[in-house]
Amino acid sequence: MVSVNDTTVEQGRRRESRAVRSVVAGVVFQATYVIAQFVILAVLFRSVGPEQLGLWVTVFGITAWLNLLLLGMDRATLTWLGRSAHAQPATAWRIVHAIWLVVGISSTTAVAAIVLLGGWVPWAKVLNADSEAAIRLAAPTALAALVMMAASLLPAMGGLILQALQRGGQRHLLGVVGQVIGVALLLAATAMGWPLPVLGVIIVSPIMLAGLLQWIGVWRAMPPRRTVQHLHAEKIVGPILATGLAMWVIELVQVLMINSGPLLVAQWGGAEAVVPYGAVYRLIGPLVVCYMVVSHAYWPALSDALAARDEQWIVRALRRSLLASCGLWLTGAVGCLLLGQWFIAWWLGPMAVPTVGLLAAGLLFALVHGVYYWSLTALSGLNFVRVQVASSVAGMMLYILVGMLLLGSWTPAHVFLLQSAGIGLVAAVNVFLLRARLRRRLNVVAQDRG
Repeated sequence: MVSVNDTTVEQGRRRESRAVRSVVAGVVFQATYVIAQFVILAVLFRSVGPEQLGLWVTVFGITAWLNLLLLGMDRATLTWLGRSAHAQPATAWRIVHAIWLVVGISSTTAVAAIVLLGGWVPWAKVLNADSEAAIRLAAPTALAALVMMAASLLPAMGGLILQALQRGGQRHLLGVVGQVIGVALLLAATAMGWPLPVLGVIIVSPIMLAGLLQWIGVWRAMPPRRTVQHLHAEKIVGPILATGLAMWVIELVQVLMINSGPLLVAQWGGAEAVVPYGAVYRLIGPLVVCYMVVSHAYWPALSDALAARDEQWIVRALRRSLLASCGLWLTGAVGCLLLGQWFIAWWLGPMAVPTVGLLAAGLLFALVHGVYYWSLTALSGLNFVRVQVASSVAGMMLYILVGMLLLGSWTPAHVFLLQSAGIGLVAAVNVFLLRARLRRRLNVVAQDRG
């Protein structure tokens, strides 16, 4: 006869195995994505020239803001579905249908708004197009890419749902398939001489392609639909959306603190001073992405363990994920300090080479970012969301206050230190709250079992 303790241990091993597979597949996907981006930029440079390439890079940066239209449902999915997928099939199906409802309405509204109102935007001025060809292509390129990205919001949720079902390995491998298909389509389209608006749609199409494949995986991974007689998904939309909006605020604060860095540097030394800052930021970018891979792997597993009341596994998983993040940082820091300046000189030229101080400040920012993602994962996976809103707002207030007081005095290294202070305050408060809540929960469990 199998004891309850043996079952708990087996479930813990299964969670850990799935998390490790998700991390490995996530690293493979990110490597594929980086290679695909290098190929895409090289192909566009040769096929449409540097001016249209610059036009596309600007448009692509604008499309990234459409992710905010998910209303935090991407993160809420990992928490809600993570704790319900295996133990409560009916609730799991209601959560999936609630995601369809919220993200579907948001995506449809965005597509309609872009189609109806996008034509009124002076895209040539917004994108600073100069030549006649660039001016002619500005509006159709922007509108086509924005419509495609907005329409991809719901398909993209398939990957997040797979992640919440602890099928992160499957999610990332299907993402690799989407990237490969997208690059192949781009090579074929450029060989046929298709214009930039069509090429732009093809470049963002892997999100749609991978998402559709991932939704097929969702239907296969979910518990049988016949076990649920009545969905009543509308009853659960409110609580999920409340969680999502709280996480949306957290994400918005994070984006503002990070993306405003180049503006502070430009106020100090002009556009040229942004180049070495941007080079260091891109150099440490893979580290930040790896933190996200680790956090997404353990996030739903923590929610599942919380539902199963497996507090011992939660403590072990938090230690392992923190050690993994710190190990990633240490490996990257050694590589950046030894080869970072040489690589940037080879990649972007001597004008972009940072000082050792700027490189060290960037690495400090990367370390703080890793601890921040770890604390976000832990609190979100354990359903402590509201406290993160308060800590995020406190960090943002510190960032704005100090940034405004010394506006125009920030060197690139100082900007990284300011960002580290803002995000570091959020991480420190999160870690303090996490320790207090975990200790309280472990004491309650010990008393119940005593």
